[in-house]
Amino acid sequence: MKLNDTAFLSALSLVPSLVPSLVLSAFATSVFAQPESIHLSYGPDLSSKIDVKDTRLALRWHLTEKGVLENSQWSDRFLLDTSVSYWDNRLDASPSHSAGGGDDIYGFFITPVWQFKSPSQRYYLDVGLGAGWISDTQIRYKGSLPLEKSTQFQFETMVGAGVLLGSERNFDLGAKLLHYSNAYIKRPNMDLNVLQFSLAYRF
Repeated sequence: MKLNDTAFLSALSLVPSLVPSLVLSAFATSVFAQPESIHLSYGPDLSSKIDVKDTRLALRWHLTEKGVLENSQWSDRFLLDTSVSYWDNRLDASPSHSAGGGDDIYGFFITPVWQFKSPSQRYYLDVGLGAGWISDTQIRYKGSLPLEKSTQFQFETMVGAGVLLGSERNFDLGAKLLHYSNAYIKRPNMDLNVLQFSLAYRF
């Protein structure tokens, strides 16, 4: 391993200790921000080796009206997701499945989101990177050993798109790809990838 890699991993190992301050900072920010919408999402993992259905409830906060784009037909702004996720593991313990692994796993995440809106302001793209905590580090697997995530601290990476509906554009239909891992703070770092479809109401 190169020296730069060692330094990077050492810096990442400090991230879990920063979570309480990040949580407090996010909630302090949300006090001054405006709640923008509430999102309910549901979808499966994309692995053939596990069978997890992810339900995600998020309250989205409006942080800025304008972002950094200039002289462009597209506009951008910054938002904040505070969310709770429920990973429902559908695999039962059996000779072909691992004995270990949580059946019901809960996660709590805080994810800043960079949103790009089309010239019509009806279509959008989301890119987000956040962090949070999960209640169990193992997920039952189609094999002898469970899927091991090693740390309860996890990053949440999001890429999504959607369309605003209704005369006031209060309703939001979207889809997103979510990726969960600990960025190799500790090994093994088996990731979880989920495709979700969402319905949101904008206040």
